[in-house]
Amino acid sequence: MTTTDYRPIDCELYSQYEVYILHRTPLLVDMATPEGMLHGIHCTATDLQTRDGGEFICLRGPAGETRWVRLDGLLSVRPASD
Repeated sequence: MTTTDYRPIDCELYSQYEVYILHRTPLLVDMATPEGMLHGIHCTATDLQTRDGGEFICLRGPAGETRWVRLDGLLSVRPASD
């Protein structure tokens, strides 16, 4: 994926991501990356950013590692159940 082929996401979905960030909701994420599909990633969303012709979300993993992911690469984002 390049930023020139970015597909904007629905505004309501973007707003839901903002709520997840504000509440520090633990999440389970399925996503498409240049390397392939990743499923069931446990993380917390920490920030949203628009840059380079696309929209991105910062996901923090359980060990504190962070990854910026294009929003159109997210296949599923849902609260993690305890």
